[in-house]
Amino acid sequence: MFEAHDCLLCISDGTTISDINRSRITKDHYFKSQEEMANLFSDLPQAISNSIIIANMCSFLMEEKKPSLDPAAAAPSAPAPSEPAEFASKHVRSNIAPILFIIQSEQLILQRTDQKAFTLMSLLGVFMVFFIVHFPKVIAADNFNYLSGLMVFLYFISATIGLISLMMVIIPRVRNDMAHEDLPDVNITFFGGITQFANVLDFAKYFAETTDDNENTFKMFSAQLYALGHINAYKNKHMRRAILFFGIAILSELIIIMLMTWGLTWTALFI
Repeated sequence: MFEAHDCLLCISDGTTISDINRSRITKDHYFKSQEEMANLFSDLPQAISNSIIIANMCSFLMEEKKPSLDPAAAAPSAPAPSEPAEFASKHVRSNIAPILFIIQSEQLILQRTDQKAFTLMSLLGVFMVFFIVHFPKVIAADNFNYLSGLMVFLYFISATIGLISLMMVIIPRVRNDMAHEDLPDVNITFFGGITQFANVLDFAKYFAETTDDNENTFKMFSAQLYALGHINAYKNKHMRRAILFFGIAILSELIIIMLMTWGLTWTALFI
């Protein structure tokens, strides 16, 4: 078999067996048995077990059709409208990879939102410290008037609301309203479900039983994606509110500085 495959490679590349620069394979290029793979990875047995777990999470459903040389007949046909909805659902449930990709994207959005919240909180803290240090000088100034007091009040209110909104973004959230009769009792796609098991053996047993059913696996990941979407929407709502009040606080502080500077300039020039 090795020699025949080597000849096929030469035919495919348009070369000869005597060509030293051609593509080559070794005699180890073949589908090995389970025992041979276990021997090859005897120093890393978890590689075999992890491969099985990944394989159980993947599925592919091929539509059966008779061989045909007619291009029109060889083209894949869409499900007929009269076919039951279960046919289409099986096609969707058999492909979990897109859901995993979307979950990864939602998790990335969640991380970036938290990073923005930490950055904005740091900036807000710097401005608040600066204002608090100079606050006694502001209220003791001779030109401190009703408008300056209003801006000071607006600044503290806006900064406080912005800080609370940022805290609402950063605080970890877990949705507890995901229970449904059609969903598995325990969702093992996040830490809240994993920690419900007393030991690793119980978790491994439940994991194997649940992932054997492709429909249950699809439902679990769908529930996790649904929860992540709602958490991201919640975080982004408070993030937009924090940005709004942060801008109001900075604008109020700038107006206070302008009023104080204008008062000092007026006093120095005309009084």
